[in-house]
Amino acid sequence: GGAPRRKKNKKGRRGKESAASSSSTAGPKAAKPLIGVWAAAKNTEENLQNTRVYLGRLMVRLMQKLEPPAEEEEVEEEEETFEIELTRQSKASNPQWGFKWSDAKCEEEQLVLCSIVEDSLLEKWNLKRRAMGDDELAVCVGDRLVEVNGESEYKAMSKALRTADKVALHFSRGGAAGKARGGGAAGGGTAAAAAAAQE
Repeated sequence: GGAPRRKKNKKGRRGKESAASSSSTAGPKAAKPLIGVWAAAKNTEENLQNTRVYLGRLMVRLMQKLEPPAEEEEVEEEEETFEIELTRQSKASNPQWGFKWSDAKCEEEQLVLCSIVEDSLLEKWNLKRRAMGDDELAVCVGDRLVEVNGESEYKAMSKALRTADKVALHFSRGGAAGKARGGGAAGGGTAAAAAAAQE
């Protein structure tokens, strides 16, 4: 009866050995994916940290970009002004200077140029200025007339343009935000002149 028991024990031992060998061989194989997973986890953590750093930098840049507009608005408020002089032989020979004013702005008592008449004194002035490299003195569409021969009130400027044969013209050029202040600096805009006239 003892021999069969020994065989069983041998089989048990062999089974245990094979199980141990299989577990020992399976151990490293099972561990490799874990290393990969941990490495991937570390990579994702690093990516997250990098992303946070980039986001932080982007926020700083955005804040820096959001701050300047206030300064830009202040710059826009300072209108560029320039002066030109036009002369004509007589009203009969040159009834118009060549200005075409915006009707909508005229209703607001502002003389804002919307176009220039071809072959007019104004167009000749512009061509000469550009030929000489004085582009800043060329009158452009959108420029606002703020003074004519010392007159800054709308009706007085219109009258001077119709009657005078020599006109000294002050123009204002800039953004809409700065027109009120720019006009005052250039000799008084329409609103400022009207207020001054009432005083």
